[in-house]
Amino acid sequence: MRERVVAIGAILVAGSLLPAALAQDAAATVECQPQMGRLFIEYFPSLAHGKGAVKERKPLVFHDLLKVEKDGTAVDTSAKTYSCQLKHDAVVVTMEAGIFNVNQDLLGLCSADVTGVVSISRNGKVILKEEAFEDLDCARERRIRSVTVHDGSAKVDIVWTPYDK
Repeated sequence: MRERVVAIGAILVAGSLLPAALAQDAAATVECQPQMGRLFIEYFPSLAHGKGAVKERKPLVFHDLLKVEKDGTAVDTSAKTYSCQLKHDAVVVTMEAGIFNVNQDLLGLCSADVTGVVSISRNGKVILKEEAFEDLDCARERRIRSVTVHDGSAKVDIVWTPYDK
């Protein structure tokens, strides 16, 4: 994402103004678990609401993938790649920052909130392409709780949950 995005100091959710800190700590953990025959990704819309054990698992904070100028303007993004060798499959996960409301006016419906976007390939073939953990259109009706890739399986298991859970 190379277009210029202006970050706002707060977000509007369900009629109340929340500090931008909550918009900046969406995170995910990626765990390669060959002994269980799976790769497991867990998403947290806010680390502030996560359990203490989450921080011990060294989550990727999506805001950290943004290049942000001193005035709060996000000008570029980077990606983080994880590799996992299972018994039958080589799995590669690419995580990127996703920004809500990019094309709206500055005050938009949910300002410039940050979430994550995940892509997964198995043995060189894309099996999940640019799936946002939360809706990027500000609807916030549901979000991804977890993504699991099982060794030898042709599908990706995505667990969705209502946003408020």
